[in-house]
Amino acid sequence: MTTPIRPFRPHDPDEVALVAGLHAGVGWPVRTFAGWRWLAANPAAGEAPVAWVAVDGDDRPVGVLGNLRLRCVGAGQALTGATGYSVVTAEHGRGSGTRLVRTFVQQDEVFAVWTFNANPAGAPLYGRLGMAPWPGTTHALKLAWIVDPVACAMGRALRLAAHDRRVSDLLGERLVSRRLDGDWHAVGADGGVEALVDFGPGSAWDAYRLRLAREMRLRPDRSPEVMAWRDADPQATWPAVTLGRFEGRELVAHARARLAKGNSLEVTALEILDLDWVEGHDRHVPELVAALFDMARSRGVAKLRLQVVSGRVLAALGSWGERARREGGWGHCKLRWTDAPPGSAVGPHAVRRRL
Repeated sequence: MTTPIRPFRPHDPDEVALVAGLHAGVGWPVRTFAGWRWLAANPAAGEAPVAWVAVDGDDRPVGVLGNLRLRCVGAGQALTGATGYSVVTAEHGRGSGTRLVRTFVQQDEVFAVWTFNANPAGAPLYGRLGMAPWPGTTHALKLAWIVDPVACAMGRALRLAAHDRRVSDLLGERLVSRRLDGDWHAVGADGGVEALVDFGPGSAWDAYRLRLAREMRLRPDRSPEVMAWRDADPQATWPAVTLGRFEGRELVAHARARLAKGNSLEVTALEILDLDWVEGHDRHVPELVAALFDMARSRGVAKLRLQVVSGRVLAALGSWGERARREGGWGHCKLRWTDAPPGSAVGPHAVRRRL
């Protein structure tokens, strides 16, 4: 019998608990009731579901796919895209994963849909649904800078020794430095790089994001409303940190990062979430990465990582790109272009040129 697909109900505690069980069953982080309410408050979400579920005959979830909408702005346009994440199906829900992804791909009023960290085994499925590796020349690339080689070696040894999940559970949480709980915003760098904490109206950040929005390239919406929402995640173990490069009183480039730890035996990584600059100021990108590297070292983080790399960012990294460890090795980001939303003057081909 075909398993029905319907929108997830983030305000139903029982349904949240069932989906939490699906995630816990594969060792993934569990989204709490408060966490789902936060996702539902996404300013870009509109009426779109925060997830879809495949349900059994009793209307209980046996599969789930998260749906995160993202507003993009540039050249006077505002478009909405969507990221699919955390695709999980229970044993008795096998076969529903394809239809969950198809539902995600075919949603309305988005200019593109994409997913990150797709594994090679899923590539044929994404291909059948019209999704292709993206960015064009760097889709197989993840960059990592090793900060603490001893911790990284210990992490590899522990994961090899604890290949059985039960052994991993017995070992518990490892490879966490006591220095992680320090004040990250107090860690700065010389030469015009500063930690940013004010993203509100009238701030240097607000003037900077408006300047970026006037350029022809599409960029994520970084308005005060969106930044406040991003920083309000109730399940964030550590806050995100944003570094800005100033010229005089004007902000011209930034890097935003957050600590991540995949599981109890993974090392901590400082993940670069957002890296951008005003046209003509790409020379400041290496300074920002160097400041993040120093910050990671001072707080006992094992590596600095950039999971998605465009050709534009790779060129701006310069020698930092050359010294990075290449991870990945397959097109882990999959993207499908759709028609632009009704009323938009930007078609999909124009959008591609601007990303």
